[in-house]
Amino acid sequence: MGNLVEAIVRGPESYFDGRLFAPGEIVTVDEDLVSDEDQIEKQVTFRLAQPVVKPDGELVFEATRTVQTRTLFLPLASATAATSVAGHDRLNVTDFLKGGSDDIVASISGGKVDDYLAAIEQAELARRGPARAAVKDAIAARLAAKG
Repeated sequence: MGNLVEAIVRGPESYFDGRLFAPGEIVTVDEDLVSDEDQIEKQVTFRLAQPVVKPDGELVFEATRTVQTRTLFLPLASATAATSVAGHDRLNVTDFLKGGSDDIVASISGGKVDDYLAAIEQAELARRGPARAAVKDAIAARLAAKG
């Protein structure tokens, strides 16, 4: 294992490490898992279903292979990672909900975040602090308008 570094969740899937991190969010992970490349090499050791007998009579129960795995994290310094992940624009819902209620309501009402309404609704419900009725009402109204 290497050092822990901050990186960006690459997506398209979210990453779970005690809490769910959406694509585009910043996480702290092992530096060996971070790369600008789409694939990284990884050493995998696995137990054999049937032991293999070497010519000298020794039984081998495990084998190690190098495999290619999809890179889950981009370096924090990656130039385009903050605004685009895997070629798709992403909304960092956590940062979005840190804004003021009026700004959030305006974005929701204006349809700017229609693709993320379900995620915004879940994050707002799970948010610590006092409930923001205006945000919940804006989400409900936008979902009703979309049909």
